[in-house]
Amino acid sequence: RIKRVLDGDRDSGGFSGVAHGNHSRASVRERLYFVRISDFWRLMDDEFGSGYSRVLGGSLVLAGVGGRTAAQALAAGVNPRDIWLAVCDVQDVPEERRLGRDIKPRQSGPDLA
Repeated sequence: RIKRVLDGDRDSGGFSGVAHGNHSRASVRERLYFVRISDFWRLMDDEFGSGYSRVLGGSLVLAGVGGRTAAQALAAGVNPRDIWLAVCDVQDVPEERRLGRDIKPRQSGPDLA
C-alpha cells in the first residue's frame, strides 16, 4: 500500500500531508505521500515567502521534473509532491524542513474556550 501511494496511485486512498504513526525511521520522501497543489504552494510560501515562492515557481528550471519550472510542471500534471522534492533538492532545503511547518488544528466547539 505505501509503495502504491508513493507512486502516486490516487485510488489507493492517498491523502495530503504526512502519514500518521511512527516517523522515526521513515524518510521525508516516505512521509510526503501525496501533496495537493494547494499544499505545494503552502509549502513553497512557508519556505521561501509568499512573493519569492511565485518567482521561484515561475523561473527555476527543475531537472527533476523534466527541465520545467514548477508552474509548467503543475500545468503538465506532474505530481506536486515530485515538484516540491525537486525544488527542495535544487534549493538545498534541509530534510527537517521538507515536510513544512507544523499547523495547529483549529479549536472550535462549545467545550473549548
